[in-house]
Amino acid sequence: MSFRRAALLLSASLGALALSGCSVIATTEPTPGAASTATSAPPVVVTDDYPFDAASGLDSSSSIRWIDAMGAADGFTVAVADDGDGRWSYQQTSSQCIIGFWQADVRDLDLTQDERTLSDTMLAEEYGTTDVASVTKYAYDDALPTQTTGTGTVRVRSVVSTNSKNGASSIVSARVFRTAKVGLLTSVDCPDGFSAATVRDELAPNGIRMVIRPGS
Repeated sequence: MSFRRAALLLSASLGALALSGCSVIATTEPTPGAASTATSAPPVVVTDDYPFDAASGLDSSSSIRWIDAMGAADGFTVAVADDGDGRWSYQQTSSQCIIGFWQADVRDLDLTQDERTLSDTMLAEEYGTTDVASVTKYAYDDALPTQTTGTGTVRVRSVVSTNSKNGASSIVSARVFRTAKVGLLTSVDCPDGFSAATVRDELAPNGIRMVIRPGS
């Protein structure tokens, strides 16, 4: 896995949010001049179809990916196309928010760890730090919808942040499926005037869903 969050956001003219000091959360020590702080988590109602550390028949033959519904949807443009490493993003015309997706093979992680820790590790990778604990202190249990069951949910770990200097906000969510050896991450980054967490929740039912199909 590689740190690409800054490049994705800079390409979409939201670099100020991606690089407030070095990241949108405090990673190791607070960076002088950094203005971003973690904020409280939005409320979540879940059915726990895919809780953490519940295999549910998932293995390396399972298909787990993001639904790609925004590419053909009105009101969205491609911000960064997938260059082959499983990353791509869209920009919502009305809000100018950037919605990013990443799906990756995570065999290089320590798969003896629990899925919360592994998901926090993926979040840390996204923020460009190896200090997973510094991300864990801001992360919380969250949920996103799945396409397979229609009304089902999958547990993720999320970090919400805001930039006190320019009002920009972001929410980044990740889930590693240990038995399937796959990790998925999504991010929403919004300029002042829009709540990234609210935009994420509005888009999730149709546009930010995981397709989960157990293997044979």
